[in-house]
Amino acid sequence: MLIETNGCDNTSLLVRYDEYWPYSSTLVIYYHIRERERVLYEEHLVTTSVERWLQYDFLLHPLPGLHEVCVQMTSTPHLLQRLCRVIVNHSECPYPQINNSTVYISLTTYIIVLLSYFQR
Repeated sequence: MLIETNGCDNTSLLVRYDEYWPYSSTLVIYYHIRERERVLYEEHLVTTSVERWLQYDFLLHPLPGLHEVCVQMTSTPHLLQRLCRVIVNHSECPYPQINNSTVYISLTTYIIVLLSYFQR
């Protein structure tokens, strides 16, 4: 599995089998962003059948954390595997931190407005 990035925006994933690989394989590909052990974002990218190789391009989400792609082979039960690779980390793409206080203030304001509406 090879991964190439175009800056901090785009990624190309290449999965290639040995030329003598006898099986057609179904691959499930996930993209996730982690901060230590906590998953901040997860996206199912594609489930597809692959004969010899697959190239899949996708956008990176501008969230701080460790960006990874995981590929799981599901068509051959005796070879069920999951392989994960790091795309970019904090030092390679220093995305801005998310300010959670703004989200909490907005949610609190919404709840207060909603409660005042129902008290009428």
